[in-house]
Amino acid sequence: MVSVPVAPATPATAPSPFDVVHALRRYAAEAPDRPAVKDAAIALSYAQLRERVDLRAGALARRGVGPGDRVGLHLPNSAEYVVTILACMTVGAIFVPVPYSDPESRVRGIALDCGVTLTVVPAGHALSPQADADLRPVGLDALDATPGAAATGEPAEEPSGQPPFGADDITYLVYTSGTTGRPKGVMIRRASLRNFVANTVSAFQLEAGTRALCVSPFHFDGSFGSIFSVLALGGSLVIARHGPLLPGEFFRLLLDEGITHTSFSPSLLRLLTASRDLPRLADSRLRTVGLGGEDCTPQQIALLLQHRPELRMFNRYGPTETTVVVATHQVTRAWCESGRKIPLGTPDPGIGFHLVDADGQLVSEPGVPGELCVSGVQVMAGYWGAPEVTARVLRTDLVPGTTVYRTGDLVERTPEGLYVYLDRADNVVKRSGNRISMTEVTAALLDVSGVQDAVALVDRPDGRTLIRAFVVAPDLDAARVRAELLRRIPAYMNPDSLTVLPEIPLLGAGKPDTRRLRALA
Repeated sequence: MVSVPVAPATPATAPSPFDVVHALRRYAAEAPDRPAVKDAAIALSYAQLRERVDLRAGALARRGVGPGDRVGLHLPNSAEYVVTILACMTVGAIFVPVPYSDPESRVRGIALDCGVTLTVVPAGHALSPQADADLRPVGLDALDATPGAAATGEPAEEPSGQPPFGADDITYLVYTSGTTGRPKGVMIRRASLRNFVANTVSAFQLEAGTRALCVSPFHFDGSFGSIFSVLALGGSLVIARHGPLLPGEFFRLLLDEGITHTSFSPSLLRLLTASRDLPRLADSRLRTVGLGGEDCTPQQIALLLQHRPELRMFNRYGPTETTVVVATHQVTRAWCESGRKIPLGTPDPGIGFHLVDADGQLVSEPGVPGELCVSGVQVMAGYWGAPEVTARVLRTDLVPGTTVYRTGDLVERTPEGLYVYLDRADNVVKRSGNRISMTEVTAALLDVSGVQDAVALVDRPDGRTLIRAFVVAPDLDAARVRAELLRRIPAYMNPDSLTVLPEIPLLGAGKPDTRRLRALA
């Protein structure tokens, strides 16, 4: 049996340095003038951050927000967003990121699904009458001007110094992208978030001197590694402007702000390594980079290490339903030179991995693909208001005595115990008995000289099963790319269509927008 048992997790009952609300109070007292959060508009010390958080927590309480209530956050990336998250956690409310750039229909759908008590929006932000009714918006200016807010800004505390909320209480709801249907609200417990923060701090060796750059949109849970882990250790968080970040701006922030840590998607990595500004990396203080959200290639990482050899690069894996990240692997120069695929790594503390075949049996041999099922403290409580959907993915019948989350990811285990991502179970097709992975086709496209970015995906129009390929290749046409591709893959893997684009359309989280791509084929 090849299940990897759950490693010890951070205790959930004792006062934890990885509870960000507890940490904020500590650092506001011990290092009040230390920089905490900065964006293009404001910079807050730990003392100033606590003052704002307490004021806003009091304002929420005065407006009837209490433990378990849902508070929508419909804001651009900013220091004020961080303040509002911490205020929600202080009063025990569940914060619900509502994507700032999403269509109003989706924004309203999220608010209605979870029944928000109110939604925090920028001052002067205009919504339609229907959205006003559904979101119950309160502008930041109006929220902070709530009468009597300051008087209730200090929450009750237990003798331990911890806010009086349980480890199993829900701390946030993040809605999935909805690529397979209606968006679902993923419920994450406080204990799950604490364990993730502890693992992130340990993997990246974060410390009080850490200066982290957050480039991911805050409605994407990948941003939580920077927000919570850095503040839990008394570090400094620098927030890039809202919206897509161009390479020139990224490198400017690295140098101007003395950034030591950042995390982003492989899609941004490809833009950075293709940029003429890449040599500026050598002049930075950057020490660690986390990558996640999609597959990445050794070639791209090797380019970063070429310009800054001391950089520590990590591939991180985890579905939203398992609290951001559950596996970590450091990618060294030697690994890049080995030609081996970058693995997911091994399960983090508090996490168990189990591979299951199509018959629901545990996979026992290395090198045999299986669906990855995850157990442990970081597994979600379920989908908000969707018990039937929850029951399909949170299973108790696959691993005896254990609740696991079925990820839908095909994974294999190497003889040395590393887990390697193969593809999504629904992103693999068979032709003439041959199994074809879209990840393998994408990797072959990226290997073609002149191809800067690429995506291969499965399309099923009118009951047919087609392979669609999309590339960014300014100096090549589709025929040339296809000819070079067929030097690298067998004919049965040849895409049914290959489209050259000026850029790959992305979702807010930095992943390819597969719906738009299918429409462009």
